Amino acid sequence: MPSASERADEIFTVLETIAQRINHSARAAFQGPYQFHFGDGVDFHLFEDATGVKLAGGVSAAPASTITIEPNLFIDLYDQKENPRAADFKWRGRLQLSGPMSTLELLFNCMKDQQPLEQRYRAAEDAVRARRVYQVERVEAPSAEIVQQAMAAFQPLLITGAMKSWRSLSWNLENMKATYGALPLNASVGATTFGSVITQIERGDHVSTNCLLPEALAPEAGAPSYFPWEQISEPSVWIGSRGHVTMLHRDLRAGFSAQIFGTKRWTLYSPDQAPLVYPAALGRAFQNCNVDPGQPDFEAYPLFRQARALQLFVNPGEMLFTPSSWFHRVESLEPALSLTFAVIEADDPLGRPPRKRPSET
Repeated sequence: MPSASERADEIFTVLETIAQRINHSARAAFQGPYQFHFGDGVDFHLFEDATGVKLAGGVSAAPASTITIEPNLFIDLYDQKENPRAADFKWRGRLQLSGPMSTLELLFNCMKDQQPLEQRYRAAEDAVRARRVYQVERVEAPSAEIVQQAMAAFQPLLITGAMKSWRSLSWNLENMKATYGALPLNASVGATTFGSVITQIERGDHVSTNCLLPEALAPEAGAPSYFPWEQISEPSVWIGSRGHVTMLHRDLRAGFSAQIFGTKRWTLYSPDQAPLVYPAALGRAFQNCNVDPGQPDFEAYPLFRQARALQLFVNPGEMLFTPSSWFHRVESLEPALSLTFAVIEADDPLGRPPRKRPSET
């Protein structure tokens, strides 16, 4: 068990590393100062000057965000012994944040060594460039072999006829509100309920919520059957209003988006077009883009004129498979709910989160 002084030195070293990674790939996202309180008088803060983001001991005079965190949790996060979603910590009471949630997202992103993530994205770009994969294939109830081959080739698939047995296809706003309205959703915007979100959608508010699917809904949800169960992440649920847009980004992991109700318009760009869509700083498992295909600023992002988009509609009962590194923008054309599943490969640089075996019933 390290002494208090040894633990303080360890925390200082981790924060120095985080500062270096922010300067390397995420300085534009830093909105400091960030004040850290670890208890027992151990206080540090990150601040920015003309040369970059710096670390100092003590208390900042005017922090933009304040993070109070257990020292052991902080070290475990850095060592990847803890890897839940950023929002979960506040509810556990082990971390208190005063400031925007983006502060935690940036910190957690920079706790991860970025080099393996960069290598994974570059490999996808090279593979697509070599194979010239520039279309989405529509397939009816494909075999596991076909889907696994598509993943290896970085080939997107629009899958039909594979969700016929999913009980979740009977869900709609009305019956979900009546049956599951009180069910809590630990969403990235804070704890809420299905009923609260659906009420906002019904009155025309612009809202979107995503979180891990509550366990009570798992028996009805269904899941892709193209990989062993331990390679498929726990499902996430996305529910939102008409007109909501998920801005252009790419995910490190391949994944499935299963449309339960509502229709969404997907706009995709192949990985080899990365220079044309202006990627921003690397995230932990994703990378946003600076350009918005819905309202492109060609003066700021002139190369985007050369980008080639693939556009398609995903309807209820259909499932889109997106390989690693494909850029995508998603717009809900009506109130919509999707279930998403990530594919976790053996060499996944993010590690393997705990996975519960699906019920046999």
